[in-house]
Amino acid sequence: MTHHHPRSSQFQCDELARLKVVQQLGSDGEFAPLYALLQVFARDTYSGYLKYRGEKAATAFMEKHGLDHEACSTKMRLLSLVSLAQAEKELGYAKIASALQVDQGEVELWCMRAIEAGLMVAKMDQVREVVVVTFCTEREFGDRQWERLHDSLLNPRAFAESNPHAHGKRRECMVGGITRG
Repeated sequence: MTHHHPRSSQFQCDELARLKVVQQLGSDGEFAPLYALLQVFARDTYSGYLKYRGEKAATAFMEKHGLDHEACSTKMRLLSLVSLAQAEKELGYAKIASALQVDQGEVELWCMRAIEAGLMVAKMDQVREVVVVTFCTEREFGDRQWERLHDSLLNPRAFAESNPHAHGKRRECMVGGITRG
């Protein structure tokens, strides 16, 4: 069984942001706002996107190049949900609603969108108003993720016990698009 989803790669901005040619955009007068937007998509949250969007140069750049604010907002809300899911395996509806800046009644819709996009695997407990996450993609793969992978290879049992996304006796580890249980 694999958790890799073809659409989830549309949300992987970290690799693109690390390319030298892309990093050079940061010092380009015309395309610096694009580089800043990519940094927001790679590492920030929805509130960070709104802060970026509030800058005149950013708004002008997005309008000039036809970048749809609603589409960007949707993507950033989904990425923010992934960031929350990486930090905690059980998320309250109120916390999700606050981070995404939506009504609490919309939380399940956003979770379904994230699941459909292949960004996470979760169950919603409507009675307790929590989302229980069993898997989520990594927004970036840096030193912390390499360290976790290293630890899991040296001591799989300890890793499974300490990892908030481990479930039961089965732990799925996704490396290079291949899931092993």
